[in-house]
Amino acid sequence: AYAPVGLLGLGMVQKIDQAELHEPVTAHSKLIALLLAALVIVGVLLVNFLLRPMVRKLVDSERAARAANLRLHNSEGQLRQITDALPVMIAYVDAEQRLRFHNRAYEKVFGLSGEQIHGKTMEAILDNRLYEQARPWLDKVMLGHPVVYERTHKNARGEQRDYMAQYLPRYGDGAEDGQVIGFYALATDITER
Repeated sequence: AYAPVGLLGLGMVQKIDQAELHEPVTAHSKLIALLLAALVIVGVLLVNFLLRPMVRKLVDSERAARAANLRLHNSEGQLRQITDALPVMIAYVDAEQRLRFHNRAYEKVFGLSGEQIHGKTMEAILDNRLYEQARPWLDKVMLGHPVVYERTHKNARGEQRDYMAQYLPRYGDGAEDGQVIGFYALATDITER
């Protein structure tokens, strides 16, 4: 560093070595590095302290969901076994008249596999004559009125059979409370009666 001294044009030169020049910055850098290291360690400990319980809850929640899913699957299997053992056609039909559940009796009467029935509309399952016969009853149940009527149709073996059909409305929950969201259909072969 140079600084003029007096009016003679003389000056003073001061020489500082590099270590002395950088000493304040080096001291601050060491302090900052120590503070950053302490912050990183505290951060890791906090993340570990905060995240461990959340991860544990998430793992426990996943286990509980799997267990509930297994119980639901077993319950559904039992329901299917019970309904399949009954000689009555049982189905759940949604508001779009799509079959969302049916028992084995439906498959036997119509001669269709489960895949050919599930998710199909009543119109697709029933022949045109039978659907037109059922249509007023379908409209009535979707308005919230229970329905009981008799119909005659051929089964998959070509035998003319008489059935008593019963439709029971299903009402929604929550946002759909009070609205008909589908119906339960029961049909019993009453030919022998």
